[in-house]
Amino acid sequence: MNVTVKDKKLFDYGKTLLDSLHWHGPAQVEVKLDLSDNNYKLLEVNPKFWGTLNLSIKCGVNFPEIALNLALYGKQQTAVSQNFGAGLRYRWLSPFIKAHRAAGISRVGVIRRLIVI
Repeated sequence: MNVTVKDKKLFDYGKTLLDSLHWHGPAQVEVKLDLSDNNYKLLEVNPKFWGTLNLSIKCGVNFPEIALNLALYGKQQTAVSQNFGAGLRYRWLSPFIKAHRAAGISRVGVIRRLIVI
């Protein structure tokens, strides 16, 4: 499950990390908030497009278009909007369904869980 958030500290964390690597392409920076010190901890950086990319696009950040413009023109042609709604949700269904079916949950049970959440 992915949920959009507006968190300047999180944005700055990812930007600082990718800038320090001189990264110029798609990457997913995955972090977890450590509640003991209220700081983000790096889990991994994936140098590729991610399975939940459609959520980013629906938020107004079309990463494939940005990457294409970088490749073709050497610069970003479109402005990246940060005016998206917080709380937008996206569930990547394939792993969710497989995990629940492997746990012996019926098809009807999986559908009920999808509707509830």
